[in-house]
Amino acid sequence: PRYIEGRPLDILFYSRASHAKGLSATSEERDARRHAFFASLMRDPPPPLVAPSPESGPPFVAISDTLVEAVASGRVAARPSEVLRLEGSAAHFADGHVEDFDDVIL
Repeated sequence: PRYIEGRPLDILFYSRASHAKGLSATSEERDARRHAFFASLMRDPPPPLVAPSPESGPPFVAISDTLVEAVASGRVAARPSEVLRLEGSAAHFADGHVEDFDDVIL
């Protein structure tokens, strides 16, 4: 398993006490708590990565040892626009850009 500060991620991500507290919370309150938790684990992401706001709904989590560093170094290109479609090696983005990629990670 992966670890943060010496603790297994599955233990960090779930506890009975947190689950019990969440039962009486609204979905917006639960999402805000999740965002706060994940924000506490992460430093500021490099551009163009952006941390989602608590108003964006449940957080999406990608557990990776190297993604942030790969984006910061330029080895991985991240685009802050929605992918409308993929055609061959080209990705068509909502902001009008079309770009060829070797691989696409969604």
